[in-house]
Amino acid sequence: MKLLHRVYSVSILSIAVLISCGRSFQQKTTNPIGIPMQTRIIDSGSGVGIYPSLGYSSSGVPYVSYQDSSTGTLKLAWLDITGLWDNVDVAGGNGYVNAGSFDSMDIANDTYYISYFDPQIHGLEMVNGPLPVVEAPLYPAVITLDKPTNSTYSAGVYTSLKMGPGGTAYIGYMDILGSDPAKIYGAYPRFITWTPSGPSAPEVVDPGMEGKAFSVPLRSVACSTSLAVAKDGTVWLAYYDVFDRELKIASKKVGGTWTSQVVDTFGGIEGDGEYLSLALDSKGFPHLSYIDDTYGVTRALKYAWYDGTTFHTEDVDREFGVMYGPNSLVMNPSSEPVIAYFDETFNDLKIAFQYNGGWYTYVLDTALLSGEYPSLALAPTGVPTVAYRQYAPGFQRVTLKFGIIDYNNL
Repeated sequence: MKLLHRVYSVSILSIAVLISCGRSFQQKTTNPIGIPMQTRIIDSGSGVGIYPSLGYSSSGVPYVSYQDSSTGTLKLAWLDITGLWDNVDVAGGNGYVNAGSFDSMDIANDTYYISYFDPQIHGLEMVNGPLPVVEAPLYPAVITLDKPTNSTYSAGVYTSLKMGPGGTAYIGYMDILGSDPAKIYGAYPRFITWTPSGPSAPEVVDPGMEGKAFSVPLRSVACSTSLAVAKDGTVWLAYYDVFDRELKIASKKVGGTWTSQVVDTFGGIEGDGEYLSLALDSKGFPHLSYIDDTYGVTRALKYAWYDGTTFHTEDVDREFGVMYGPNSLVMNPSSEPVIAYFDETFNDLKIAFQYNGGWYTYVLDTALLSGEYPSLALAPTGVPTVAYRQYAPGFQRVTLKFGIIDYNNL
């Protein structure tokens, strides 16, 4: 059974909420009636909040990296002790065009690491440094990780960065063949690592895709990647195979080679996995949320998990004629999946989680166009929090929001 409730954003956020909302999903009643979400505005303007990436410092302070397309900058924001959000530029400006596209952030030892696509060089870049605590200018060195020699290529779109053992940054991304990432002849998953001594050479993840090309370019294809690193050092990289229109995942151990397999395939005009998110459970097994696009008419939010031998798949949210878009998956402290996702038909932010063998879905924010590019993360207490974009079409104004999903009353 699946219940759907529309819940409106309420009250004012305080840091204390992060401490008080740590109740386990296993403590729910059997008849949930609603999930209030407490929100605060992170930033607003005409182009803020594209590709937000949410994480936490060691002291439990939330930080969000995001692109501001109106200024061509990559920004980093955080919740200060007064309950307000501060932000600073960390890359771009000075004539840059949309620096910070497809950004992905991870935090380790109170240092931020952000990978992103730079359209000026058509390449993959990274910045890192101590987490800011005051609104003072930051001038981190920009590190170029991958740069194509042919201007018809774009190296570094749809990046996904995770920190691993020994201060190593692991980064998955797509190389795009075409004059524009939205008009592509081919898309190939790549992988690179970075340490303070410098980046490694880029690696081909799926040799079967490399070198393929379409005779006519595709448009508006979300060639997503999502990366995770297990405690034993195994790297998992999920990606969308634009040629066979299927969801794939590849893995490799330290010093090993990539092994790729199909997670889900539809085989139709569209496919599985254009939007995807990957997380690992306590055993180091991968779990994925993703979109099943059926002939471009309807989409379903789906979930896949690995049991150590094979992948299993199931529907999370499917309604005829309803389109679903970007999504974000985390595993809660009990290794249960929690998914934030965008309902493109009703323009709502939604959340889904498992209970008693089934999926429960809730609408968290219905104001204007809410829920684009959600980034879900657990606060140190285990409570799910989300950064997402809200758009007011009539006013051409965008708001980047942060929400704490309070399920204490379930």
